[in-house]
Parts: sequence; structure tokens; C-alpha cells
Amino acid sequence: MRLAVGMTPSSAAVRTDRTQSFAVSSIHQGRQSLLLLRGELDVATVPDLVVLLRLCIDLGQERIVLDLRELTFIGAVGLAVLVEGQRRLQQQGGELVVRHPSPFTSKLLRIVGLASLCEAGDGRLAGSASRRCPQPASA
Repeated sequence: MRLAVGMTPSSAAVRTDRTQSFAVSSIHQGRQSLLLLRGELDVATVPDLVVLLRLCIDLGQERIVLDLRELTFIGAVGLAVLVEGQRRLQQQGGELVVRHPSPFTSKLLRIVGLASLCEAGDGRLAGSASRRCPQPASA
């Protein structure tokens, strides 16, 4: 895995590229991280997300926001990573938040009992605390 890191005093940006089908970019501000997911999150690409989630949690981040607006697919292994990330953060008094899921992803999150992770907001790290997973029109 190729990992490029750019640091400033108040934030860091990380981008990993395991394959051309998935990329994660991250921005860290204080005790919060925003992870922007792009492409397909499946068994071949999930290690990139696992590495960044573990790093954020191990560094003491209290709130991790996953922005899924550019995620085109999430498989069962990706959902399992969200469950594990949520569990680890809750053990440390933190929270995992999902923003901008597609209708398909919203439906999956509701089916597996993770709808409480969804948060309405504008994508900034300190946003609205109003939580919801949008209902697809054909739900």
C-alpha cells in the first residue's frame, strides 16, 4: 500500500490507493477525523479503510465521520468494518458517524441495525447532531 501524508499544524490529509476502484482521503482536526470514501468497498479494498480507522482510533480520535457520497458499493466486509469501528469507538467514549450514504447503502445500514450511525449534515467535522438514514423512495 502506498501512503502519502501531508501535515499542517491543525490538520493532516492522508490518501491511500490500493486499487483504482477505491480511495480514502482523511482530514484530522483536533480529536475528530473526516474520512472521504470513493469507489467500491469490498474484500479487496477494505484493508485501506481498516488501516485508517485503526490509526484514528489508536491516536485517540473521539469522533470519526465517514463521508460516503462518492462510495459506489459497500459489501458485507465493509459493513463489518463499520460495526467494529463503532464498537471500538464506543468503548473509548467516541462515536462513528456516516454521512451522505446512497439509497442502497442507507437501506443496508437499516437492515443490519446501523441506521443510528447516519447523520444529516453538510460534511464538516462539527455538524448537526440530527441523525437519520434517508429512506429510499421504494423502501
